[in-house]
Amino acid sequence: VASASATGAMLQVVEDEQFSYLEASVAVFGMYLVTPIVVFPITIALARWLEPRVRLLQELRDCLRAFYVPIGAFAVGYLVIVTVFAGIYGTLHRLDPAAFGFADPQTAAGIGDWLFLAFFVATSQSVVDVIPQSGMARLAVGCQLVLCLAWAVVVFAVVMTRVQPALQRIVDRRSAAGS
Repeated sequence: VASASATGAMLQVVEDEQFSYLEASVAVFGMYLVTPIVVFPITIALARWLEPRVRLLQELRDCLRAFYVPIGAFAVGYLVIVTVFAGIYGTLHRLDPAAFGFADPQTAAGIGDWLFLAFFVATSQSVVDVIPQSGMARLAVGCQLVLCLAWAVVVFAVVMTRVQPALQRIVDRRSAAGS
């Protein structure tokens, strides 16, 4: 009796599978008809929405090509200044442990602290964790600040003189294409 009921259950499963294949075939065939009708207008709308944005990115590509060398040189120069002055700050602290004051007096200053100080001085931010206290430390911070500001002004001037002709060519090319 147990085997008969098991065989009946298997027959039921087989019949259900055959019926679900029929259902799946109808569903797949329906999807072949419905999907293009639904997806095609959405795709057209998306393409129309993206077209001006892609055109803008193509125009920006030319501008960014003109900027990447000077901006990269600017960033590398800033990193060099920060690294050099972090070394100067560490050396000053090593020669005179009272040259800098720390928010936490128990701080054992390391290269991370000096890079932190040099980075914040380079960006003209006030630092509350490390405070220059000796004359030499203040002089070093002041020199770094002036050097970083001068670097920004000089590189900005160079960027504008280098980039201006490239931007003018882009404008000329665009106006020629538009007329």
